Amino acid sequence: MTITAYLSYYDLLLTIVCVVQYNRFNSKKVGDYVSQKDVIITNLVGELKRGTLVLSVLLNTKESTYGYSLVQALQNLGIDIEQNTLYPLLRRLEKQALLSSSWDTTESRPRKYYQISPLGLEVLSDLTAHWQETNKIINAMLEEV
Repeated sequence: MTITAYLSYYDLLLTIVCVVQYNRFNSKKVGDYVSQKDVIITNLVGELKRGTLVLSVLLNTKESTYGYSLVQALQNLGIDIEQNTLYPLLRRLEKQALLSSSWDTTESRPRKYYQISPLGLEVLSDLTAHWQETNKIINAMLEEV
């Protein structure tokens, strides 16, 4: 093999290695970009959902209801909420006097029932007005896009 042929062979191998490395690097970046985007979207959707949970809970406690049935009702409406998210929220809303609670001990398992309080109804009315105004603004912006 002459030196020219050896260099051409070496250049070819080097080119192949470079192309493989380039493709590995770029495909990894594209994959990272997609997964990074997915993570960002997931986090932002989570923030949106958390921002609507108080309103959703207040709207669904006009009748006395216990925690698990509230989880089921919200999930049936398309609001995915875990029990470990709902119960601390219920306790916080009760502490803020937006919900009242009572225990039903007539069955084999005692259940704590929650219902929106008079203060909760006032707050719900204000939150609903803010929600509707915010929706109106967002919808107007979306129409321009």
